[in-house]
Amino acid sequence: MINYRKGKVVKILRSYGGCTEINVVTDTGEQRAINYDLLTGKIQEGDDVLLNTTAVDLGLGSGGYHFVVCVNDGTRVQNRKKLHKSDGHIMKLRYTPMQFSVLSAEE
Repeated sequence: MINYRKGKVVKILRSYGGCTEINVVTDTGEQRAINYDLLTGKIQEGDDVLLNTTAVDLGLGSGGYHFVVCVNDGTRVQNRKKLHKSDGHIMKLRYTPMQFSVLSAEE
């Protein structure tokens, strides 16, 4: 089971290597979260986000960070380079709502 919580980005803490650390206000107060920019797009203060809170809720080793699932309730779509049949790619998290494509090592 996955736990979700809605929130609003109140502060960008830092960005590095395709990852952005943020503070988000939720119904339980201010929380820390990680946004993977390649999966959910760039994030900015004021954005509404959906967080996966499962690891923190269960006390697992996420360092106390939630993870951004989508930005602005999924209404802002990133149009990145379209994949063509000639692009070698594989799917990660196949057959789940979070599936995404990556280039394979062979390519």
